Amino acid sequence: MSSRVIAAAVVAALSLPLALPPGGPFAAAPAAAAPAERSDKAKPVRKKTTERPPGAPAAAKRSAAAVPAPVPVDVAGMRTAQTRLAVRLVEALQKETPEAANLVVSPGSLAMVATLIALGADAPLQAALARTLGFVDGGAAPAAAAPEKAAREAKSKKPRKGDKAAVAAAPPPVDFAAVRAIVAGVQADKGLAEVLAVADAIWIDPAMTPKPSVLAAVAAAGGEVFREPLGTPESLARINAWVGERTRGAIPAMLDRVPADPGLVAVNALYFKDRWRTAFAPGRTRPAPFTRADGSTVEVPLMMGTIEAVPMRSDDSFVAIELGYATPRFGLVLLGSKDKPLPASGFAPVADWLSGRDFAAATVDVALPRLALAERAALLPALDALGLKAGRTSPTALDGFGPGQRIAEVIQKTVLKIDEAGTEAAAATAVTTVRSALRSQNSRAVFDKPFWFALRDRDTGVVLLAGYVGDPGRAVATAAAPPAPEPAAAPAEAAPAPPPATDPPPAAEPGPVPPAEPAEAAPSQGEPSQGEPRR
Repeated sequence: MSSRVIAAAVVAALSLPLALPPGGPFAAAPAAAAPAERSDKAKPVRKKTTERPPGAPAAAKRSAAAVPAPVPVDVAGMRTAQTRLAVRLVEALQKETPEAANLVVSPGSLAMVATLIALGADAPLQAALARTLGFVDGGAAPAAAAPEKAAREAKSKKPRKGDKAAVAAAPPPVDFAAVRAIVAGVQADKGLAEVLAVADAIWIDPAMTPKPSVLAAVAAAGGEVFREPLGTPESLARINAWVGERTRGAIPAMLDRVPADPGLVAVNALYFKDRWRTAFAPGRTRPAPFTRADGSTVEVPLMMGTIEAVPMRSDDSFVAIELGYATPRFGLVLLGSKDKPLPASGFAPVADWLSGRDFAAATVDVALPRLALAERAALLPALDALGLKAGRTSPTALDGFGPGQRIAEVIQKTVLKIDEAGTEAAAATAVTTVRSALRSQNSRAVFDKPFWFALRDRDTGVVLLAGYVGDPGRAVATAAAPPAPEPAAAPAEAAPAPPPATDPPPAAEPGPVPPAEPAEAAPSQGEPSQGEPRR
């Protein structure tokens, strides 16, 4: 297998030293509740989910009458769950493909599509999804069998007198409803549309007999609903076109095929693009060696810059920083080693740093490879290893979408581009079912050895993309540099030509590649660049 772009929660934030609004910005965002809660509102939505001719499928729009009550979001809990999911996914993928050089996942995209599936799942599958997504840690907790039901029961209990402190201390639940609230909040925030977009859709074969209340719940949660025959070239083309449009062309094709006897295809797509708060000067990018985990080196374009007020944490062995974007709610956490290069597992003692825990502002000399990653990953084996199998093999697992179905594939495609100007990232996750069936005084962070990263939404705890980069040379690190920014007063230094690629640049969707090892953070050199405004 080649580089793995796993948009997962490996780099989720656990406890940030940032001032966040109570409950996050989506505390009042609408979110869909469980199907049973919406059965009385199914009529206006059902009309929009009737079967259409194959040539003209129509998606169900969210009905205003079906908008549920606001759902609070436990941001710290979501950061914990997303980080847990990211780390576990990368570990499982590394065991499955130990030769992989780069491992990247999208915990956020996976959680969003799983939440859509949960609307039609039975209790065993909901419990398995909750464990797999990190909502519960490890073994089955009593509330895990039906997280949303447990949450409703907890809210309905009246506190006893003098019990106010205990009630106030209890955080809102981290469950499927919380994820749907986050999706609804992003979709409703028009000011965010140019930076982050998320979308959900589900295609259901006419042979299936989904419950109207489940279709109503999917539509109320913002998901588009299509009823058309699956497994045909036409339906495959429409699914791929939908993903291409929602990811703004970053992922032009999601699926190569649909399994025989398909029941449904559920898809989540997310797209992110923003500029650095303090850009790297293209003139300071130069070829430099990157040391792989096995001690070998590859030459990559290394971007360099001095940035002020960067959240940072370090000890004798590790260093982590968080680079900010023009949109303050997003940040890219980078975690590397100071001395010898390490494999992904070597960062286990400090994995929670990916959450931004205990970071403090500092002026930092940063050196970071320019990256361009694109990967396709079959996640079902890894998810089964994390506990999904027990739930997905239930005979009634997906009866809400029609009897006799089982999850057959979970495919994720991810794209990550990091250059001097900023970051572009996209992820799409599809679930298909079948019928049963110079040293300055500044701190330094040089990522010229294997390193972890996590692109996260600080306001909600969602990790858009996370992973481990062990060989930027295999990640198209020599992608063309972006156009130089507006002229600024900077030292007259000729920008060196990008180094020749060690491997030929991959196509839009590269095939498998040999493994590589993690990166590290080390001291950086170079003259200071424009400082970043303090937060």
